[in-house]
Amino acid sequence: MTGNLSEVPGYTELFDNSKTPPRDEVEHWWEVPGTPETNNRDLNFTGGKMIGGSHAFSYFGYLHPTVGAMQKWADDVGDQSWTYPNTKKYFDQSTFYTPPNATTRFANATPEYDPSLKGNGPLEITWPRWAHPFSTWIAKAFDALGVSHTLGYVTGELLGSSWILDTINSTDGTRATTWTAYIKDKPVQKKIDIFTSTLAGKIVFDGTKATGVDVTRDLPNQETEQFNINAKHEVVLAGGGILSPQLLMVSGVGPADQLEALNIPVVLDHSRIGQNMHDHIVFGVTYKVKVPTSSILLDDATRWHHEGLFKENVTGMLVNPGPDYGAIVDIPSDLRNFTQEVKQDLAALPKDWPELIIVGFPLGHDWPSDGNYATLMGIPMTAKSTGSIALKSGSMVDKPKVIPNWLTSQTDLQVSIASLKYMRRVFENPAMGEILASDEISPGIEAVTWDELEDALKGGFRSMHHPAATLRMGRDGDPDAVTDSRGKVRGLDNVRVVDPSAFPFLPPGLPLAPACMFSSLHF
Repeated sequence: MTGNLSEVPGYTELFDNSKTPPRDEVEHWWEVPGTPETNNRDLNFTGGKMIGGSHAFSYFGYLHPTVGAMQKWADDVGDQSWTYPNTKKYFDQSTFYTPPNATTRFANATPEYDPSLKGNGPLEITWPRWAHPFSTWIAKAFDALGVSHTLGYVTGELLGSSWILDTINSTDGTRATTWTAYIKDKPVQKKIDIFTSTLAGKIVFDGTKATGVDVTRDLPNQETEQFNINAKHEVVLAGGGILSPQLLMVSGVGPADQLEALNIPVVLDHSRIGQNMHDHIVFGVTYKVKVPTSSILLDDATRWHHEGLFKENVTGMLVNPGPDYGAIVDIPSDLRNFTQEVKQDLAALPKDWPELIIVGFPLGHDWPSDGNYATLMGIPMTAKSTGSIALKSGSMVDKPKVIPNWLTSQTDLQVSIASLKYMRRVFENPAMGEILASDEISPGIEAVTWDELEDALKGGFRSMHHPAATLRMGRDGDPDAVTDSRGKVRGLDNVRVVDPSAFPFLPPGLPLAPACMFSSLHF
C-alpha cells in the first residue's frame, strides 16, 4: 500500500506510538528532559504540522465532555453560553453522524447509540466497519464488573462503557479531518488563502492593536520569502497549547522579565501567558491473548491480505484504528486509598466528571512477533499537575522549553496508581480468562507494592499530547486569565485564540470534540 498511510486507520500506530522517532516533515516536537517523575527518561511532546493539526495523524476518538464539566466552564469564565445545552449546537455544527454498518461488524460488536444523534457539519463521525475481537471480550469484562452502558460518549454523559466513535469517512474507510471535511472534499464556498511551508514569525502591533503577521515561506527548491500578511479584522491563533503562547511571547506579549532577557520589546506584560499547562498521560497493562490483534500485521502476507480487504471492500483490520471500545469510570471504593488532599481535589470536581478512561488497545506494533499482544490503556481524567512554556530565544524557529510537570501532583500520582490496579482487575476478571495466553507482561507480576507500581508507572507512562489552558480564559477581573470568555486576548485589540490553549481547564474526554466546538462557535 502506498500514499499517505496516516489516512489508513489501522496504520495509525505506525505514526503515533511511543517508539516512533519524531518526523520533522509532519510534526512539531519538543524534547522534555527526564525528571524524577519520569524515572529520568527523556520524553517527546508532539503536535501536528499540517492543516488541521495533530488529529491528522493521531488517534481518531471523538468524545464530548460532560454536562457538569461544561457548567464548570461556564461558571469559571462567568459566561453561561458555555453550558452543554448552549454549546451542543456548536458540537453538532462541526460534525455529522453515520450509523454503524451492521453488515460488516460482528453481531456482538453492535454499538448502542442515541437514534436522535444528529449533526449538520462536514466532519464525519462513525464507527469503523470492522471491530477488534479483543474489544468484544473487554466488553464482557466490564459487564461482569458492573459497568453500565452509555450511548457513544456524545450526549454529555461519559460514565459507562461503549464502542467509540471515530473521525472516519464511512465511504472509503479513510481518516476524516478538518482538512478533508472543510476544504479538500468540499466545494469552495468562499476564497481562502492557504500558505503552505510558511512559519509565522511574529504578530505585528501598532501599540496593542494587531495589524498583521510577519511570516517566512520556505518552499522546496525555491528561495526563502519573508513577507507580511495584513489583518483586515483579527489575527486568529490556532497553533495549540504550545505554539500559540510561543507566538504571543516572541511578539512581545508575555512575562516582561522573560521577554526583556531575550531583548524582545514588550508590547504587553502578562505573567500568565504560557503558564497553567494541563495534559493527559497514558499508561498500559499488557498480556498476550488468544485472539488476533494487530500483531498479525507484522507478517507480510497477512498485512497484504488486510490491505486488499481495505482497498477492495473497506473492511478488515486496517479500517479500525485500534482503541474501539472503552469504559469511563470512577475508581472503585476499595481502591480509593487516597490522602485527604487528593480526596478534596476529587470532591471539588462536578459529580459527572469521571476519573479514568480505559480503552482496549489491541495493537502489537511495539511488541515482538511471537504472539498476539493486547493492552488496556488508562488515561486519568483528573489532571492537576500544571506545567509551562518558556522561550529559549525570540525566534519561532527555536523550540521553546516545554515543562509539563507530569505527575508532580499527588492527585495525579495516586489516581494513576489506583487506575493501574483497576485495569489489572479487568484483565483478571473470569470473563477474560478464556483469551489470556500469558501472565501479565507489563507492568509485570513483580510490580506489587505501592512503590513498585509507582516505579512502573513513572517508567512507562507517556503523554497524550493534549496541552491545554496555556492561554486560559476567565471571567472579568481574574488576574490569571489571559483571554476573555470569547477567546480575545485581554489587553490587546484584534487578537483571538480559537484552540485548546484558551480552554479554562482540560475537560474530561478527549480535546478534539471541544476544540471543534470552540472553533465553530467563533466562525
